[in-house]
Amino acid sequence: MRNIGEIVDKNFVATLLDEMQRIGVERKSVRAIFIEGSALYLDHPGDIDFKVIVAWHNPKAEIGKAFRIKGYKVECTYYTLDEWNSVDKSRRIFYYITESPDMILVCGTDDGFKRYDVVKDRDLARKVLGFYDRYLFNAPPERVRARGGEEEYRMPQKRLWNFLLFAYKIMNGSLGLTAEQMREVQAAHDLKTSIEDHRALFESLQKEMGET
Repeated sequence: MRNIGEIVDKNFVATLLDEMQRIGVERKSVRAIFIEGSALYLDHPGDIDFKVIVAWHNPKAEIGKAFRIKGYKVECTYYTLDEWNSVDKSRRIFYYITESPDMILVCGTDDGFKRYDVVKDRDLARKVLGFYDRYLFNAPPERVRARGGEEEYRMPQKRLWNFLLFAYKIMNGSLGLTAEQMREVQAAHDLKTSIEDHRALFESLQKEMGET
């Protein structure tokens, strides 16, 4: 959002802290809050997402709780600093690290916060591309039961915008996108294009990065 800094002002952040406190995320546990997600880039994101770095977790408070502030739907994801800084070594599906150089700090400090860079780190980029391979472009058409009875994860089509953000950064060799590329990202976010519309781009990245 071009005016995201005007929307997420001091009063917005104060309300967010109050809302988190209300559900059980103690204010003294909050180390940092960053704007993340589509609101960093798109004119019509639909909601505003935040990454919250906490000193300790309260799982009952953190899971599935959304807020409405200034008329915007607000969702948060919670990590300790150690969890975030080692997310690429964890079992999480961490495609969203592509956004980390662009995340905007609105509360606390970003000291020690790792800004993953898929443009400079080719091995990391291959891992992220692998997620889009398995869970988006070549995911089973329906959710299926994997070994052990666990349900296989499948990205919703909306995650195509995340792939395009990643792909264009890799193509450009830069964290910045062109105006035309941003229009494609917005169209994918708004479900105006399909996964198949961008399969050729995905396959060209696989070849370039030695994934095939």
